[in-house]
Amino acid sequence: VVLNLSCSREWDEHYNTYPETVNENVWDALQNDPQLTKFVEIIKIFQLDSIFDLEKTDIPYTIFAPTNDAINGYTNIGTFDTTILRYHFASHFINVSSIQGKRQVQTLTQKFALFENLGGKITIDGIDVSTESPLYINGKYFTMDQVIKPNPNLYEYFQITNPVLSNYIDTQ
Repeated sequence: VVLNLSCSREWDEHYNTYPETVNENVWDALQNDPQLTKFVEIIKIFQLDSIFDLEKTDIPYTIFAPTNDAINGYTNIGTFDTTILRYHFASHFINVSSIQGKRQVQTLTQKFALFENLGGKITIDGIDVSTESPLYINGKYFTMDQVIKPNPNLYEYFQITNPVLSNYIDTQ
């Protein structure tokens, strides 16, 4: 009986760890975060803010939100497009405490980002996470000091490096 209680307590400590929660829409929290104003502006430009409408959907989102400084640094060398923006969103809730090591996370681009929790250090595609928000009604967000760029898949790589092969694939 003592062994059973001990295992039960360890089980509960491991699997019943819940993050801090807030009874607020994650979109409202993003809009109220002063270090994410540029990211919020980009979301509005690409009309992705509609995914947070609680009357239309109950999907929880995890957002990898680059800070204003990260976006300023990125826009000096590249432009934000819908693919890059959608790569910063996953259509499910990520509970950091339940992930140890590496896990592939599917983003809204249908591509996978590498989520890592190695000894409490959290990274997405090798980029450090600065802060983690509480859990809101419909998701949570992580702030990052860099913009995450999705890697091309094999076909996209051929389009960039070998247009002849890409054209051949298109005709088959």
